[in-house]
Amino acid sequence: MNQERSCGGSSGGEGGLIASRCIPCGLGTDIGGSVRFPAAFCGIYGFKPTNGRVTMKGVPGARRHRHKAPGHLDSVIGPMGSSVDDMIIQSDIMFDPKVHYHDPLRTPMPMNHNQLEYM
Repeated sequence: MNQERSCGGSSGGEGGLIASRCIPCGLGTDIGGSVRFPAAFCGIYGFKPTNGRVTMKGVPGARRHRHKAPGHLDSVIGPMGSSVDDMIIQSDIMFDPKVHYHDPLRTPMPMNHNQLEYM
C-alpha cells in the first residue's frame, strides 16, 4: 500500500473498489469532479451526466447542520466502471424512459444509441 497516493474525490472509495476488481461497476455523486477525478486517478471510466438528467429520488440530501451545500450546486449521480461497455449498460438503466413514473419531475429521455460509435 502506497500512502502517498489517493483514489481522489468523494467517490474515491467506489473508484478504488472498481479498479481493484472488488465490484464490477458503481455509482458516485458529482458536483465538481467527485466521479471524474477518481476515474482518472484509478484508471477506470466515469462521467457526470447533465444536471437533472438522472433522478435523485432516494438519494438523501445534506442534513440541516452538517455539510450543507449551497443551493446553486446540484449533485448528480454518475456511473463508474472498468470499461466503456459498463458505462453503456449503466446509462441504459439510469436513462430509462419509464423513470418519470417514479419521479414525475424527470423528463423521459432514453439513451440515444445512434450516437455511439463502436470500433
